[in-house]
Amino acid sequence: MSHVGSADSLKQNYLGVSDMRKPTYIQMRTEMWQIGELEYACILVMEGNGVHYYDYGYCPKDLIDEAEYVLATYYEDGHCRNEQLTEGNSEERQECKGEIKQIKKWIKKWKPLSEG
Repeated sequence: MSHVGSADSLKQNYLGVSDMRKPTYIQMRTEMWQIGELEYACILVMEGNGVHYYDYGYCPKDLIDEAEYVLATYYEDGHCRNEQLTEGNSEERQECKGEIKQIKKWIKKWKPLSEG
């Protein structure tokens, strides 16, 4: 389950919180979708909350928060991503390490821009 709040709380995080221009936000979001675990997490948030979270207008910080949450799950005891990373076969561990690397790279690129 994602840490991101309800549909009402997400709707209150419109772009007024950030100066990010639409083309930059769309690029940020598109690059996020290219990382399977991040795309999957956001789809779950959208389906669970009835929010079109990807639409331009939401605070970019919400995307950063979601990515940081997903990254944390790799190190959370009892989480399936952690189990694959620590107890999985060689292929599963390598896949997790690759995902972690992609997520960290995405966060490093976009977090400073999302903070305005």
